[in-house]
Order: sequence, then structure tokens, then C-alpha cells
Amino acid sequence: MTNTNAVTAPQHSGVKRSLPALGLFFLSPLVAEFLLGNIPISAFYAILTLAPLYGGGAVLIRELVRRRGWGYPSVIVLALAYGVIEEGITTQSLFNPNYADLRLLDPGHISALGMGAPWTVFVLGLHTVWSITVPIVLMESVSRHPREPWLGKLGLWVYGMLFLAGIVATTAFGYTKDSFRASTGQDIGVGIAIVVLVALAVWIGRRGKPPYDGKRSVGVDRRRDRSGARFRLDGRQRPDQERLARGGPAAGGRGTHGRRHRHLVPADRLDPAAHVGRRRRRAAHLRVARIPGDAGLRRPAQYRPDRERDLHPLGGGSADLCDNHV
Repeated sequence: MTNTNAVTAPQHSGVKRSLPALGLFFLSPLVAEFLLGNIPISAFYAILTLAPLYGGGAVLIRELVRRRGWGYPSVIVLALAYGVIEEGITTQSLFNPNYADLRLLDPGHISALGMGAPWTVFVLGLHTVWSITVPIVLMESVSRHPREPWLGKLGLWVYGMLFLAGIVATTAFGYTKDSFRASTGQDIGVGIAIVVLVALAVWIGRRGKPPYDGKRSVGVDRRRDRSGARFRLDGRQRPDQERLARGGPAAGGRGTHGRRHRHLVPADRLDPAAHVGRRRRRAAHLRVARIPGDAGLRRPAQYRPDRERDLHPLGGGSADLCDNHV
């Protein structure tokens, strides 16, 4: 199933709304370097130099995924791409045989690639889990908007420039400390790996179904009802709103029914025979009862009040189709 449901991002993000992004900006290097013991807490000031690279990458990945309505699988794949950028371009530890004078590539060395298999798996896994994914999960767990974008266009540009500055600064610093340079073939291989990982993240995100957050933009869901009509998603829906479904003789179709469907239709368009579930099709004995407080809507008599959600019609007589899943 192709995912066409993107979340509408705010044009201008307020300071309060963007605070989780700022927290993620500093949480990423804190977890990746200090929590894991790579840098002692006495050198905590180093977080200011590490945040543009670590935090900028984490914020950009999180914003891209949430703006597109993707899930954590895309976060993980993009986090792996981030690890390739940092270790293959900025520090070049994937190819430097004497990086930090530690001879990290000697165990499991692959001569054809100029890489060490154990070190490659270890460092890329470290960045995937601890540098990006864990900080994002932690910050979203305390945020009031865990599935929505935190930044507007301006904030996105600011963090993008910080991330770019972090890449340039880290690369320049590494060049001054070590004269090693990766070969042209290795640079091309890194570029190909990054493109493939980003394409894989996009493919996974488009095939997945994002969790409902109540603020999706208007779009079309590819799920169809029995009549072949598609559901529309109302960007202003709230979780307590009742979705209206097209049905009745005027629409020329039958609403989708079943264990997970509870449809309400305008009274003047109610076709009793067409609005009974597959297991409840008893058109000859169907009774129609009015909904208390909603004179413009009716429901089948088999409607179960104990399973009724808060009713909030989107307008009497509306023929729009809306998503019927919560």
C-alpha cells in the first residue's frame, strides 16, 4: 500500500513548539558521546562543537520523517545513512587504517574495500541506534506533539545550515589532524551507499501507514469501500469527530461496513437495505431510529450505543467521504 498521507507542517513554528527540536539538538551528542563514555563529563563543553553535526542530523531526519508521515523504520534507515556520512566523509574512519592511532581496521580487514568489517558494523550500528534513533524516541516520548513537525520553514533552514556547518567543521578538523585521504573509488562508494539508503527510507516510508494523529492534511486514502469510492481525509478532523460516509441511492454506492465501521449518513439519503453490515443484512426488519440531539442524521436500529464514539458530524447532508479508521 502506498502512503500518500503527509502531515501538514506549520509555516511558522513558535518558540514553545520548537523546544523539543532544540532539546533533540543537544540530546543527540549527549547520548552518543557522553552517555556511552566516549568523552568524559569533564569535557562537557565539547557538546557545543558536537551538536551541529549530531543534533543537526537528528533534527533533520526527524522532521523529514514526520512531515512525510513516515514511521520509525524510515528513521532507522536514515540514521544509517547519517552514520555513513559521518564515518565515511567527515572522519573517514571507515577507510583510515590508523584512525586515532588505534589500528581499527586490522581485525577483519577487507583488502578490496580498504575497510574492516567489525569496525564498520560497530560504528554504523552505534550511530544508527545511539546517535539518532534513541534521542528521537526519547524526545518524542516527552513531547506533546510526538507525531507532528516541530519546526516551520525558518527553523528547518536554520538546523539545515547548522548540520552543513557541522559537516564542514568536522571534516576540516580531521584534515588538520590526519593526512589520510580516502581514494576516489571509496568516495564514490560512500556516495552510492548514501543515495541507496535514502531511496530505501523513502520506499519504506511510502509503503507504510503512519499512525493517526488527528491533523493529517487533506488527501486520498487508497483503501476503497465496496462501491470503489475512495476515502478522503479531513485535515481538520479531531479524534472525537465522527466520519461521514457516502451512501444511499443518491450516491449510487453502498458504505463500507464490518466490525470496524460505524457509519452515519444524512437522513434524506439513508437507504436501509444498503447500510446494513454483511452479518446484519435483514433489510425487511430494519428499523431506523433518530440519533438524540442530531435531527439531521439517522442510524440503523442495530447501532450499538455502548460502542458509540463521541458524535461530531462534519455537516448535515455532506457527501464527502472521510477516513473511517481511528
